[in-house]
Amino acid sequence: MGRLLDKNQETRLGTAAGADEIKADPWFASIDFEQLAKKQVQPPYVPVLESDGDLKHFSREFTGKSLSPADAKSLGEVRDYEGWDYADGDFEVKFD
Repeated sequence: MGRLLDKNQETRLGTAAGADEIKADPWFASIDFEQLAKKQVQPPYVPVLESDGDLKHFSREFTGKSLSPADAKSLGEVRDYEGWDYADGDFEVKFD
């Protein structure tokens, strides 16, 4: 797992052969990537949520931060967020 997080791009896992190199690593031996791609793998843990916006499993260190206008602007340029909204006080971003 340490090689996947290696800061050195030359020695980082996945640099030489991409995803195939990562999937072949012994750390991932128990994962059936074909089933995973088809969403047929049961997750080892399913958190109990009170609502879709329940953040109790995330540290306040992250959930208490505000999105800067520059970050929000960059999100506006990404179409992966269609149907997602972000509001922080007077600042609001909508992705339609």
